[in-house]
Amino acid sequence: MYRIIGKRGTGKTKKLLTKAQETNAIVVCKDPTRMVEKAYSYGITGLNFLTYLDFMHRGINFHGKFVIDDVEAFLATALTNNIIGYTLSED
Repeated sequence: MYRIIGKRGTGKTKKLLTKAQETNAIVVCKDPTRMVEKAYSYGITGLNFLTYLDFMHRGINFHGKFVIDDVEAFLATALTNNIIGYTLSED
């Protein structure tokens, strides 16, 4: 699994979009319109996008690979904001 961990403004989204393009993965994100704009600004084209909700409701029916932008926001959406904590390995 490809993980991108870093502070704000360090290029995480650009790396994720580049990986999606390289692997022909669908980008799962909060706001696809905004993400399309970001991809375009990076010169990255040809990607497909799904919202978190679309992925949760229909993602299992999609074939292929996925990358998730902002996994914390995704989990909060997926679990209706009832998460109060989690663990994450750095390795």
